This record gives sequence, structure tokens and C-alpha cells, in this order.
Amino acid sequence: MKSQWKGSGFVYLRHDLPFSLTFHCFQSPPSMPNSTSCVLCGAAAGLAEVLVCHPLDTIKTRMQVNAAVPWHAWRTLYRGIGPACLSIMPKYAVRFAAYDLAMRHFCENSFWSGLFAGVAEAVLVVNPVDVLKIRLQTAASIRDPVQRPTLLQMALSEGRHLFTRGLPMTVVRQASNQATNFYVHDRLTTFGLPSAAAGFLSGAVGPLLNHPLDVIKTVVQSAPPGRAMRFSDSVRFVLAERGWLGMYRGLMPRLARIMPGQAITFGVYDACQKTFFSKGNQ
Repeated sequence: MKSQWKGSGFVYLRHDLPFSLTFHCFQSPPSMPNSTSCVLCGAAAGLAEVLVCHPLDTIKTRMQVNAAVPWHAWRTLYRGIGPACLSIMPKYAVRFAAYDLAMRHFCENSFWSGLFAGVAEAVLVVNPVDVLKIRLQTAASIRDPVQRPTLLQMALSEGRHLFTRGLPMTVVRQASNQATNFYVHDRLTTFGLPSAAAGFLSGAVGPLLNHPLDVIKTVVQSAPPGRAMRFSDSVRFVLAERGWLGMYRGLMPRLARIMPGQAITFGVYDACQKTFFSKGNQ
């Protein structure tokens, strides 16, 4: 059996059988514990992604809640980047470590392992940070600085319920995103596509499938204190205000952020693994 490092794992080639057999195994090089390399490389990849792509996420969020997009004030496009940056290390640490854990111990299937990783990151990191990020992004469209709520005011007025708003929708979104993302990326790299190019394509699959859910989640999480909206109320609100096309409002900015973002993520992750953790292992 011959092994070769490729993408985010090893490709094993069997030539001792009457037929050729190739299979892909996601794991870190053996020079360091898998969890350590996943955490460090994932954190580096996520930080690179958010620094480049955060303005597009702000545009997408404001479009979904009908908030103004002040193009002349470009600095406001980075509003909410603080919580995003603080969440990147734990988010990508959980994502890649959970995926690696599932692949090595549970199912050895990139789709189900990606789904497991998506659920883990949604519950532990993504939902609380998304609520804060969305509130800051939409508050930036309020011209009077006195009326803009601060993080402390949000926390005091809504308590722990602030951080659990829209949790079921976040779990479904992240699970479907990462299940399709890792599966498509795994297939494409197996066929010889570079990791960054595979990430660019695989990143589009989840958003195309679940964007209506992302719109509803944004509406639920951006509702001000005292006006909490249920899922059904949010659906009726979006349909009444914007029609069926409103369910895909903000899709293009989301794709414009996620596709290059995933190219950066997988590209940096793969380069980090090769540069720091794979020397002497091939």
C-alpha cells in the first residue's frame, strides 16, 4: 500500500489487488497529536478568512434585515468583527477537531463527520457569537450613536435568552453547511483538485441549500428586546414584506463571502499542515 499526503488527509493507493483501490482518510500527520494540529491550523485558517471576508458578511446581514448599507462609511462594514475574531479560534478548533474525531473514531464518512462538526460548532460557539455580531452589524445603521445599544445593554436587557436565540436554526444551518462542505471538498481533492479550489466550490453548496433558513435566523436574532419572534412569525414577516424572493435576499453577498472564505480556510489549513506538521513524514 502506498500513501500520499493530499488536501487535509492521506490518500491510500492499493496496487496489490486485481483492481486499483483508492480511498481518502482525513487525519493529521503523525508528528503531532491530531487534535493539536487541527486546532492550530484551523485557528490560523479561520483568522485569515474573517479578516478578508467580514465586510461581505456585514452587507449580507443588513440586506436581510432591510437595514441601510452605508457604502460611504466603509469602516462600518467591519462592525462586529471583534466578536467574529474572538470566536474564530474556538470555532475552527471545534470544527476541525470534531471532524477529525468523528472520522477516526465514529463513521469514517466525510458527510456525517462534517454534520457532527457543524452541530458541535453551532452549539458551542457559533450561535452566541452570531447573535452579538448580527446585533452590532444592524445597530451600525442607526445614525444617532446615542440610540445604538452596547453589548452590556443587550446582555442586561435580555439575559441568557440573548445567546440562545435561533439556536435550532443555527444548528441546522451549520450541520448542513459542514456536511456538504467537507463531503464535496473531500470528493474534489480525491479527484486531484487543489485544496483551495475545492474549498471555493464546496463552500457554495450549503448556502445554496439553506439560505432561506439563514434569512429567518437573521430576522429572529436581530429582533430588539421585547419583540422576540418565533420561527413561524419570522417566515410570515419575510413573506409579507418581501415575498418569496425575500427568502434569498443577501444570497449573493453570502456566496461572495463564503466561497473565497472557504478557499482561504482550506488553503491556509492545508499549507499550515504541510509546513509545520508534515516534515519528515512523507
